[in-house]
Amino acid sequence: MDKGIYIKIDNEQLFEKVKRAVIQLIKQLTEIGKDRLPPESDLAASLGVSRTVIRDVLADLESKGFISRKRGIGTIINKHVLEADVRLDIDQEIKDILLQKGYEPKIEVINFEKLLADEKVAKLLKINPNEEILQVETVIYADGNPAVHIIDKIPLKLISAPYDIRDFEGSIFEFMKEKCSNQIESDLSQVKPAKADAHLAAIFQMEEGDLLLFLDEIGYSAGNEPILWSQEYFHPEIFDFKVFRRKL
Repeated sequence: MDKGIYIKIDNEQLFEKVKRAVIQLIKQLTEIGKDRLPPESDLAASLGVSRTVIRDVLADLESKGFISRKRGIGTIINKHVLEADVRLDIDQEIKDILLQKGYEPKIEVINFEKLLADEKVAKLLKINPNEEILQVETVIYADGNPAVHIIDKIPLKLISAPYDIRDFEGSIFEFMKEKCSNQIESDLSQVKPAKADAHLAAIFQMEEGDLLLFLDEIGYSAGNEPILWSQEYFHPEIFDFKVFRRKL
């Protein structure tokens, strides 16, 4: 392993902390012009873990396209994939994406309120019409400029603990993990362009009819129950979505 590169691991779950350490190493090696990771045995010794853990981490990173492992060549760093900062095929927090892009993110909670589900909401979340939901509206800023507008809808019956406005200053997934009886295990998203109406135009400081990137997303529990409907509007000058696909 290159001298001068040291990686510390704290007391979090082993797989996740080793993966973060390897991603950090990949970025450091890329910055100094290296295109390959050290052998598994060297990584294991450097991080103080077994080769089995290293293999599992490398398999995960390979599935996400960050590396390619070739027999007789080694573990190649896919710099072009590493540079894709907004990936639709992997889970990324919006605040983390903005930080990676060099922005300072800030979340503003515009409103949160209890509403009665209309027929569309009821159908998407598989609840009864007029059943209560919680709707949360937030804007995420990048260096003070509006970057993302989000409307989240959750069946009220899932919320099992008291909450206030501060609970929505993180991600909705954190809120559901801490305050709800069910958590998001998977989601299905549709991406399409959307024209800014008067409300969105005012938020994004643009003209009505200007185009935004729209992510229409349903979050599912471990039992495949729809428990979250998110409507996310992204400023196209800040976000450029990419998808990694491996050819078989």
